Order: sequence, then C-alpha cells, then structure tokens
Amino acid sequence: MLLIDFRERDFKVQSDIPHQVCNLPVGDFVIKTNDQTVFIIERKTMSDLAASVIDNRFREQKARLVESVDSPDQIVYVIEKNMTPTQSRLSKTILDACIINLIFKHKFKVIFTNGIHDTIDKIQLLYKKVQNGDLKNVTTSSLTHVSKTSKNESLVYKNMLCVVSGISENIAQAITLKYPTMHVLVTAFVELGELVLKDIPISDKRKVGPAISKKLYAAIFGNQVYYCKK
Repeated sequence: MLLIDFRERDFKVQSDIPHQVCNLPVGDFVIKTNDQTVFIIERKTMSDLAASVIDNRFREQKARLVESVDSPDQIVYVIEKNMTPTQSRLSKTILDACIINLIFKHKFKVIFTNGIHDTIDKIQLLYKKVQNGDLKNVTTSSLTHVSKTSKNESLVYKNMLCVVSGISENIAQAITLKYPTMHVLVTAFVELGELVLKDIPISDKRKVGPAISKKLYAAIFGNQVYYCKK
C-alpha cells in the first residue's frame, strides 16, 4: 500500500498501485507491505530545504522522522532540483553539507529528481520494486535490526498499553499480537479510526470492544483527530 499525505495534491498515482490519501502524522508518503512500514518518504524542493534549514524546521522534521521508524534506513528524502544555487538564500556549500549529513551521518536514503513529475515516477518505481521483492536485502535490514531488541521492545510496548485504565495484560497481549509495535498501532488508528481494535479477540468469547479501543485512541492522540480516507 502507498499512503499519500492529503497535502500532496499534485501526486497522481497509476491505477495499478493501491493507495490511500491520508492525513499522515509524519512524512509525505509511506510505502507499506504486509501491514509493515518499509519506507517513510519526505519530499522537498531545494527551496523548501533551504527555507527549512533557515527557520530550523529541518532539524525538527528529522527528529520526528527518526522517532517514527525502527531504523534510519527506512527514511527516504526525495529532493527536487527546482532552483540554481544563485537563487537560494543559502550557499551551495551549506545545502550540500545538509544533504551529505542526511546520507552519511543520519544514514537516510536520498533520491534526487527533476520536479514533481519525476518525483511521481521515482516513488512509484520504488513502490513497485518493494512489492516485487527487488529490494529484499535492503528492506529486511531494518527487520534484522529490530529482531535483536524485539523482546525488550515488546515488553516496554505492553507495559505502555497496560498503563491505560481498563487494559489488562491479556488485552495488551491481544493488541500486540495484531499490532506488534506502537508505530504500527498508531498507523492503524490513523488509517482506520478509533474503533480499529474493537474486534480483536481476547479469548473465544471476548473481544477488546469499542470502549477500550476508544480509550486507547484518546490516550495516544488526546484531543487531536487523525483520519485517512480512500
């Protein structure tokens, strides 16, 4: 599945690519397979990049991206070359340094494009390569990273769920079987709404139910409302 932030109005997807237009909490695009996030993609023009460096949004955005994934190699920056160095408020040296830091310091992936249409083509190509298994060695590296610490992370995740009133260890276990990480759970809430957990079985005769689902949604998002529409 290709998730597209609703602000990306110019992004026209090929009919053979399953996609949803969403209010994404982070990034402009998300590539998923088997309900797991493979890549979060941040799209920037060179002028966007320069402006975000000047007002310090660049650092804040990087931090939010890192918090949203299990491994930095799941983050992709798509940078559109929409201006010459003389048009920028920053020097070419500073912009080049930012890009080099993305690749070598932060371990992000960076794709350069020649504009929105080239961006569309390259993101769709990346999506198809992920789905076809052409990038299997690349996309599984983060899963290997996760497996080394999965036991500790799973325990922390369950304990976080149990903090919410009404969620017992059995309920937390049932939720984590369906949504194995907090990021996956949050994404499900964003895509499917506050009742996404109601039909998860706890036992042969019990389900999580709508009340617990709403309560956990409220605990995570507070008064904010996120949605995702097809």
